[in-house]
Amino acid sequence: MHNPNECIIFVSEIKNNNIMKAKKTVEIKELVEYANKLLAMPENEVYMTRKFKEGIITMLEKSLHLANAYDGFTFLNNEDSDINTFGYVTRKYYAYS
Repeated sequence: MHNPNECIIFVSEIKNNNIMKAKKTVEIKELVEYANKLLAMPENEVYMTRKFKEGIITMLEKSLHLANAYDGFTFLNNEDSDINTFGYVTRKYYAYS
């Protein structure tokens, strides 16, 4: 039985030309907390870019919806939340527990 507060991560490993799938369960709460820390970080040209945060958002939203745990998000600065800006991807997510 699937716990709605967990997300299942599949990891593929190749051994002797065969793909072995390992299954690991991650608590949604932990995933959201880690993503929120990254999404709150300031812009950095090298690694903390708008595109990087968009990737985090895509994976987090998909995981939350699959687990039926999506409870919305808020912008960290409503004054800087125009689409296609760094402020638009600087946000905090919420999950049902």
